[in-house]
This record gives sequence, C-alpha cells and structure tokens, in this order.
Amino acid sequence: MDNAARAQEMWTQVTGKNLEMLTVWADANQRMLKEWVDFTSGAAKEGLRLYGELQSKALEGMKTCAGV
Repeated sequence: MDNAARAQEMWTQVTGKNLEMLTVWADANQRMLKEWVDFTSGAAKEGLRLYGELQSKALEGMKTCAGV
C-alpha cells in the first residue's frame, strides 16, 4: 500500500470517528435538553398550582373576615 492510500484510509477513519463523536454529542445534548424542559415545565406547573392554592386560601380568608 502506498502512502497516498494509507493517508486516504487514515483520513476516512478519522472522519468516521469524528462523525461518531458528533452523533453521540448531539444525542447527549438532545437528552439533556429534554430533561431540562421536563424539569422546568414541572417546576412551572407546581408554581402555578401553589399560586392558585394561595389565591383560593386568600379568597377564603377574605370571606371569613367579611362574615360571608
């Protein structure tokens, strides 16, 4: 095998490894982003639920104070 053929084979291997690395990196980033979205949307839902509960308790307190 001459130097040009070996260089071409080496280039092909390096390119293949780089593509594999980028694929793994993109997959990890996608999973991390999905986890982050799930986490933040869960936190937002919980925050809204607590806010609604506070509003409800505040209205109940107002009704109690007003004697209704």
